[in-house]
Amino acid sequence: MLAHEYAHHVQNLAGIMSAYARRPVRPKARALANNRRLELQADCLAAVFTRRVWASWEYGAEAEEALVDFSRRSGDDALKRERSHGSSKSRATWVRRGFGNASPGACNTWIAPASRIA
Repeated sequence: MLAHEYAHHVQNLAGIMSAYARRPVRPKARALANNRRLELQADCLAAVFTRRVWASWEYGAEAEEALVDFSRRSGDDALKRERSHGSSKSRATWVRRGFGNASPGACNTWIAPASRIA
């Protein structure tokens, strides 16, 4: 969770937050989709960071699956909340993507099709 919040700081430094703030807020469905893109990107960037320091933590594959499972349990559907952060499946997908690629370039949710940011 801490890495996810730090990823928002990285988004701010990179200018992503200011670009996000200029995106349309109407209709509400569009605003929620934009928010999911921002949040799923933060999930992915957090996973990139985690992967880059993984060896120094001496965790194995079991811990990696626990990380993915945590993101899955944090999905909008699992928490029964408005679709603002991404479904369990989407969150797990973007965490796996960031962890597997270990590159921020893999986290461009802004060009991903709508089906990938559910």
